[in-house]
Amino acid sequence: MSAAGQDGSAAVVVVGVVDARRLVRDQLGALLDADPRLRVAAVHADWAAAADDFGRTDVWVGAGGAAHVPQVSVEHLDVGRPRELCDHVLAAASGPVVPAAPPEGRADGGPPLSARERTVLESVAGGLTAAEIAVELGISTKAVENARRRAMTKLGVDTQVAAVRRLFELRGDR
Repeated sequence: MSAAGQDGSAAVVVVGVVDARRLVRDQLGALLDADPRLRVAAVHADWAAAADDFGRTDVWVGAGGAAHVPQVSVEHLDVGRPRELCDHVLAAASGPVVPAAPPEGRADGGPPLSARERTVLESVAGGLTAAEIAVELGISTKAVENARRRAMTKLGVDTQVAAVRRLFELRGDR
């Protein structure tokens, strides 16, 4: 479990990862392991298989879960924001179970914005054109325009400016 580094540095939080999808498990494990504050010690496809490792870890990351172990649900976290995910993991290791806040969604409670839709709106807010966003994300301009249009529909607005304003309101960035 948590231990100070050999150089006397702060404790490293020992993490377990649970997800039925191998690619998700592998990517989460790599992302968490890249943070020097964390060390992934166990990776499992389901909670039953993870049970043997509950005592070897400080916190678990995955979907669903076992109520009696500290955990972070990744169902609503944006893994495109690794620092935010790692901060949630550290918070869970030092306290009670930390539920992930649901992502920004429609005013009527409909489906949340996808990570791509949020990224496109944030880039629009930063003054980038669709072509510049496409280059930055490595996608076509048409894909950028589609993501922007889907976000506007989900947010119930008619303009880019209104979509960005609504995104900031939902995030609390007024």
